[in-house]
This record gives sequence, structure tokens and C-alpha cells, in this order.
Amino acid sequence: MESRTALTEQFKKAYNSLNDAQRTAVDAIEGPVMVIAGPGTGKTQILAVRIGNILLQTDALPENILCLTYTEAGAIAMRNRLLSFIGPDAYRVQIQTFHAFCNEIIQSHPDLFGRRELEPVSELEQVMILENILRELPSDHVLRRFRDDLSSDIRRLGNLFRIMKEEDWSPEWIANAIQAYLDSLPDRPEFIYKVAVTKKGVKAGDVKQDKIDQETAAMEKLQAAANLFPVFQEKMAEAGRFDYSDMILWVVRAFARHPDLLRTYQERFLYVLVDEYQDTNGAQNEILRSLIGYWDVPNVFVVGDDDQSIYEFQGARVQNILDLYRQYENDMRTVLLTENYRSVQPVLDVSRILIDRNEERLVSHLEGLSKVLISRGEEVRDLTQLPVIRAYDSKVQEEAGVLMEIEKLLESGTDPAEIAVIYYRHAQADQLIRLMGRKQLPYALRKQLNSLDVPLVRQILSVMEYAGKEHRQPNSAEHLLFEMLYFPFFGIHRHDILSLAAYMQGKRTNNNWRQVIADPDLMAQVKLRDPEALQKLESRLTLWISEAGSLTLPMLLEKIFEEGGVLAYIIAHHDRFFLLEAMHAFFDYVQAESAADPEMRVEDLLEQLNLMRRYHITLPVWRTFGNRNGVQFVTCHSAKGLEFDHVFLIGCNSNQWESSRRNSNNFSLPDTLTFSGGSNELEAQRRLFYVALTRARKGLQVSYAETDNNAKTLEPSRFVEEMAVQDLTIRRSGSLDDEKLAAIELLSLGTDKTPTAELFDPDWLTRKTEHLSLSASMLNAFLKCPVRFYFQYLLRIPQARNDSMEFGNAIHLALQRYFNEVRETGNFPPPEKLVQPFRLYMQQHREAFTDKQFRNRMELGEMILPEYYAQHVSSWNKVVVTEYPVRDVTWKNIPINGKLDKIEFNGNEVHVVDYKTGSYRLAKQKMKGPTDKDPLGGEYWRQMVFYQILMDQQRQKPWRMVSGEFDFLEKNPDSGKYEKERLVITSDDTAIVGRQIEEVYGKIRSLDFTEGCNEPDCEYCNLLKYE
Repeated sequence: MESRTALTEQFKKAYNSLNDAQRTAVDAIEGPVMVIAGPGTGKTQILAVRIGNILLQTDALPENILCLTYTEAGAIAMRNRLLSFIGPDAYRVQIQTFHAFCNEIIQSHPDLFGRRELEPVSELEQVMILENILRELPSDHVLRRFRDDLSSDIRRLGNLFRIMKEEDWSPEWIANAIQAYLDSLPDRPEFIYKVAVTKKGVKAGDVKQDKIDQETAAMEKLQAAANLFPVFQEKMAEAGRFDYSDMILWVVRAFARHPDLLRTYQERFLYVLVDEYQDTNGAQNEILRSLIGYWDVPNVFVVGDDDQSIYEFQGARVQNILDLYRQYENDMRTVLLTENYRSVQPVLDVSRILIDRNEERLVSHLEGLSKVLISRGEEVRDLTQLPVIRAYDSKVQEEAGVLMEIEKLLESGTDPAEIAVIYYRHAQADQLIRLMGRKQLPYALRKQLNSLDVPLVRQILSVMEYAGKEHRQPNSAEHLLFEMLYFPFFGIHRHDILSLAAYMQGKRTNNNWRQVIADPDLMAQVKLRDPEALQKLESRLTLWISEAGSLTLPMLLEKIFEEGGVLAYIIAHHDRFFLLEAMHAFFDYVQAESAADPEMRVEDLLEQLNLMRRYHITLPVWRTFGNRNGVQFVTCHSAKGLEFDHVFLIGCNSNQWESSRRNSNNFSLPDTLTFSGGSNELEAQRRLFYVALTRARKGLQVSYAETDNNAKTLEPSRFVEEMAVQDLTIRRSGSLDDEKLAAIELLSLGTDKTPTAELFDPDWLTRKTEHLSLSASMLNAFLKCPVRFYFQYLLRIPQARNDSMEFGNAIHLALQRYFNEVRETGNFPPPEKLVQPFRLYMQQHREAFTDKQFRNRMELGEMILPEYYAQHVSSWNKVVVTEYPVRDVTWKNIPINGKLDKIEFNGNEVHVVDYKTGSYRLAKQKMKGPTDKDPLGGEYWRQMVFYQILMDQQRQKPWRMVSGEFDFLEKNPDSGKYEKERLVITSDDTAIVGRQIEEVYGKIRSLDFTEGCNEPDCEYCNLLKYE
């Protein structure tokens, strides 16, 4: 571990690199500080350096610092920056998103929040709840519709409820805002005639009653919709569901109702920092205000840029910033970062000219604030390259012209990854991407797709459908079987499919396709190149069909995935990363739906998927097209936070920007609610355009077409005209060579395949392992078989929850709940208190069991828990903590973590207990340390030593682990008792496991996990051998 002195030197280096304004922000440790950081001004750096400065200049511990970020990516970037100059202490600083922070509070206080049995709502479940609400409305309700398709109404209502949660708006709050809005309309200029209209009998100064009536009707619908919010919340509770916005509101309410809870966090976090403060919504802002509300002069540090907020309700966002500023105005220090280290000055100038047209800005409200950015980057500050605005005759010419400019840059030696094509919608770049492919130019496009549209997922759905239909009614799905024979993962030769089809056409038997495939004598009559592949498929189909009625859906899907050769097909595929992600998204969905309805069968799943298509609900998965180091194709929204040497902002026409109706699925909201005027949407789009412009370091070209491909005239975006001032003029490009305009075939990804034994994507795996925190389970998996670790924890191949796993979870939950009550009451409740939560968990996870498994496991648990209680209750400790998470801990700079089933206390001396629901006999060997026969030691021994290392390294509590124990909830058949095995960990033990941690982590980071154990019963090694 690096010394304090070395880390101090690294901090000083970072500190000395700051400019005057940045240093002012970093040095302002005490009191409220607001930093307004324009694009490219180094806000991430000052946040990290300020945290380091707090640790060096005060007595605060890392645990006393809370840094809230808007995205998980922002949290990761912050921690990485902090690691670079304060070392492992960065893991002890609380750097979290608002959602993660609130979730941690909820998980740490389960009894207070009382949300144990709630599950996250799926998008489809939410849609069905909203549809039921709308269909149950009385016939005279303003929102009642008498049509079959309510998708647009559902989207509007869902969007409103989401906004109400995020902004913490109640129906009453909305009602007051609506009334204030309607009362103000007669005094607003836009609702008053400026000139007389004789034909209508209207005088100048008269109120436009028709327009007011329209607004009143719109507000009536809004209020009617808002009044349904409590109904929605009630139905969500009845269904046992919640969404992620609820978590923040729960904490907001808990802080208000339980001062002791709030005080705990106020006293813990002496310094609070917030990144991207301009994007903080109302509920998140209330969390911040609660945390800092105890102090008259809080140590709060917020940083952001209102001009880069690309989300809705900018007026409300600006109002939040202003409210914070005015609340602490006498003590608030405002720091404006204007030295830009990214872009050339001309890019900054045209960007400023554009954004200056917005009114909902801090500069409009805070006197003396001026946001004029100055180029200071060493590579760009002396460059004077002007941005270019190009008008092309047509869309085709724009695409070809941009392609030619990109080619020039590539020929001059420009790194392709330093060139970006930015656009409003992905569709605008489709043809340009095809042209790039045609010219064999490197490009990268990351795009969100629907897993359900991925051919491989659809193929597996067909297999499931086939098994389900054949189980219910044999021979009812022959059409699916024929299609399935073409599925690549089955490896059926196409010649054989055609030969079999020809045989079936002229056969003299009544046998169907599968019966023919199953009959060796009949198959011998067919000229096949690979009959074994067909026979192997038939045997699998027979098995799947026989089990379709007894297996849960996740179990059936897992069988098809593993036994059907799907994983082997994916690993060998050139697009394996994407296919694996798509399959993972699909498997997660099936597991979640099966958990919600344990009796769900294949036909029910297919019906749900049909509903999802009807309501445009997707299972999103990201796919990278092309070469990740190629020319980058990104939308304006995705471009935020990125920067490139050269930017081409294409398709800047009004029909793609200001004429696009972004809020068509929203209710009309009054400005008394959003604090935004009628230009709210226009200003939001201008901010988005500004974000796109400021991605450029050196070269910037903004382009649009004057006609579409049908020769229809197109207008440029008003933002183009707004930036075309002074030395910047619109250049019109003449006609281009027709050869450059030719349409080409769709992008081809190639057909080269990688051997299955190789790492499928080293870059992706490197990113996966870069922030990996090692657990005992990971360590054991790697030492047992590196390929097991690779598949389970990196590739995360789908795995159904089996009956043994869920039974163990049910027992663990029962013991956790029981000892939580012991801790609270100081007494040992009767054994029925052990059995009740066990039954509840079993019922809630019914989908993991077949009917027979469920009955057997339920009877077993109801038997062993009272017996276990009777044997051990007299020796139990009443001072305990259960399910204790140990995070943000390092061993020789290696992040490690774990969760301990139970900790028993004797003062600050602790005894760690781990429950085991498996066989005691089989476990005996696993509890032994290293021997000549087993030099690595048993996995249970290693697990407890790992826990010793965790407890020794954690610094949050003054606890000292003196022993560990395995509690078995399956009787030892030799003694007839529930055994306990106590271990006292020695320094030799920790040295051995410590070395194992270092060796394994080193291999993981160097991606050395491709060599399997080659044991005959290792399912992961066998998958690699699958043909």
C-alpha cells in the first residue's frame, strides 16, 4: 500500500495543476459552495481534488464524505479519479447515485421502511395496472376512452405519474398550481387581443376566451389524471410492486417522519458534494436539503452547468439551484469556471452565441454572472480554426459530402476515434454508416435494440413454443420443427434438411418429421451428410417436450440454452458479446415473470410477449456495430460527456429538431408547476444543440440538406441560423459526383468466427474486471475452475434458480428475520416465528420448484426449523447482527467484499456464523485447511478465512473477529444432530488465503481464466467441448 507521503505528493501534483478558479473551489472546504462549470472546464477533477483536500486539511474520515452523482458512470469516473491520488481510501468515500444512496438507506433499515415483500414492477406490469385504471373509470370521466387500444393514454398517464414521483408533486400541489395558472391567464399578453377584430366584435384588450377555455380543458384533464395517482399507488401496493422513483420518495418521507434516522446521516456525512446538480430533480433535491438542513452553514458543494441540462423542466431545475443559493446567500461562495481545456476559441464563441438566446439560465437570475468561456487547452488555445456550416443540395449529397470530409481527415492521419458524427436520431445516420461500410472505413456505432427482435432470441422462443405445444398436444407444431432445423446452434446441415424434406414429400408412412428423425431405419433411407446431428436434436427435443409441463420456465430455458448448443454457438460467433447480452436480458425477463407467476407456462409467456409488442415495450440491449476504435456515431443525448478532435453535426433541419414533437405523449403542464415558460421545449433543444457543438476540440462542421430524397424543400434548424453570425457563414456545396451518391447494401458484419477457447472480447473483459471486487464465492469459483469463474461472474451465463438454492435462501431468510426480532425484543420468540418467514419466502419463489419439489422442500423446512430451534436455542446469543455487508474494503489494494450471515458479539469481539443447508458429511472435507492432497484447502475453510480478512481490514466498526462457525441445517446422519463447526483462524491461514487472493486477482486482471479444470463433471468445461 502506498505511503501517506506518496499519496500526498500525488495530491499536490493534482492540486498544483488547477487554475485559479478551480483552486478557489477546492480550497473552499467549509460552508456552502456552488460551482458553475461550463463544458471542458474540469469539474470531475475539482470534485476529486476537493475530496482529497478535505481529507488532508480536516480530521474528517473518508466515511464522513458523501458525493452524489447523477449516473453510475459518473460515480465510477469520480472514484477512478480519486483513486489516482488518495489510493484505496477512495473506496471508503461514499460516491453514489441518488438511487443507490437511497437504496442503501432502505436496505440498512428494513424494519423502518417495511418494504421487504415488495418487488420492482416490470414495465408490462405497470402498463397493465394503468390500463385497468383507465378501463375502470366511469363512463362520464374526462379520461375515459371507449376504444380497444389505450397505448397512447397509458403512456401519457405513466409519464405524468413518473414526473409526479421524481418532482415530488402531490395531486393537491398540482391543483394549486393549476388554479394559480388559470387565474393568471386573463392578465397574460398571449391571452389578450392586441388589436380589435371587428367581425368578432372584439376590442383591443379583450380576453381571448376561446384560448382560455382550451387551456381550462387541458388543465381539467391534467387534474383528473393527477387525481388518479393515489389509485395507481394503491394498486401498485396491492400487487406488491414498486418502481425506482418510489425509493427516493420513501427516504424523503422517512427523513421527514423519523428525525433520528435523518440525524444519523446528518452526523455521519460532514461534507456533501453533488455532481451534475443541474439535473437533480425535485425529490433528489429534497434528499439533499434534508441532509444539509441541520446546519446553519452546511458544508455542501454543488457543481454543474445549467446550460448542459438536457432534461425536462429546466425552469424547475434552475429554481432548485436558485433556492439553494438564496437559502445560504450570505455564506454561499459562487465559483465560475470559464477556462476551457477542450475546444478552440471559435467553437466556444459560436456555442456561446447560441446558448445566450436561452432565458432559463442562471445568468438571467444572478447578478454579475457571466459565462464567457476562454480556450486554455495546450493543444487548442493557439488554434483559430473556424467552425463550418454547410448546406447541401440534398440529403444524399450531405451524406456523401460528410463522407468525403471524413476520408480527408483519415488520409491526413487523424485517429478515427477522434472523429465523431453526431445527430438527433439514429435513423439520420443509417445511410452514412452504409457508405462507411461500403468504403471499408472504420466506424463505431453503439445502439440500443430490443432483445426480443434478435434472431437468436426469437429462435429460442420458437424452441420453447415447440416444446410447450408438443407437450400439450403431440404433433401440433410440425411447422415450428421445420423452421428449427435451420437454427444454427443445432448444427443441422442444410443439405440434410432438404433431403429430409424431399423424403417426407414421397414417404410411404404416416410418421411425422420427428418420428422419422427418431427412427434409424427410416433415417437410413434418407441421404444425409450428418445424421448424428439430427438424431442428437431429436433426443433433446424428446426430453424438452417431456419436461415442458414439469419444469419452471427458467429451468426449461436453461436446458435449451445449455443442452441445445446455444452457448457454444454464441462463443463461436463473431458477434458473441451482443448475443450473450441479448440472451441475458431475455433470461432475466423470463425469471422475473416466472417469479411473479410461478404457474406460468410457455403459452402464458408468449401471450405476455405479444402484449409487450402491442404496447411497444422492449427488452433493451446495447449493440456495438463496426470497430470500437473507428469513427464514432452518436446521438446528441449520448454525446454528453464525450469529446472529439473533429465533430460533424449532421441533419440539422427543423423537421429533425424544433418541429419534432418530443412531448406529444405528455399532459400539458402549467408554467406555475414547472417554472418554465412556453419556450421550455425549444430551450431544451437549444441546450442539446449546445452540448453537441461543445463536444468538438478543433474541427466542427454543422450541416443540413435543402431538399429530401423526394426533392421536397427542407428548412434548416433555427439553431443553425442563430450560430451563423460574424465571421461564420453558411457555405453551400455544389453537386457531387454521382458515384459518391450510390446506395449500397446493408452493413455486413463479416462471417469470421473466433475459436471457442479464446477470450471473445478482451477489451470488454478488461472493463469488466477493472472494477471487480472479489468475494469469497468468486475466489472459490476461480480456484475450482477458472472457466467456471469466467462463465458465472464475467459472462454471467443464464442460470435458473433451482430448488436447492431457493430452499437455502428460504432458510437463511427465516433465520435472519428471527434473529432480527431477537435483537429488537431481547427475547427468543417461539419456533413458529422461524417457520413463518420460511413459508412466505417459499410461496413468493414458487417458480423455482416443481410441484413435487415444492411440497417436499416445504415439509422439510417445517420439520428442520423447529428441531434446529429446540437443539440450539439455549446456546444462542441475543446480541447479534444479521446479513451484515462488508464493502469498500481492500486487501493489498485489491477490492474485496462479502456479506456475513450472522455476527455474535461479546463486547467488540465478534464471532461470525455462516449457515449451511447442504450435507454435513460432504462439507467435512470442505472445512479442512490445506493438505498435501488438497494444497489449496477446502472452500468452506477458505470462505471463513476470507471473512477473517474482511473483518480485519474493515475500518467502519471497532470489531475484532475471534472465531467463525458453520451452522448446519441438515442433520449429521451419524449423530442425528444439527452440527456446529467452529474455526479459529490463524495468521498462517490468512497469509495463505491472502496469497490466493493476490494470485487469483492478478490472473483475473490479466484475463488468465481460459484454461478449465477439465474435470468430467464440470458443466462449464463440457460446454467448451460441445460440438
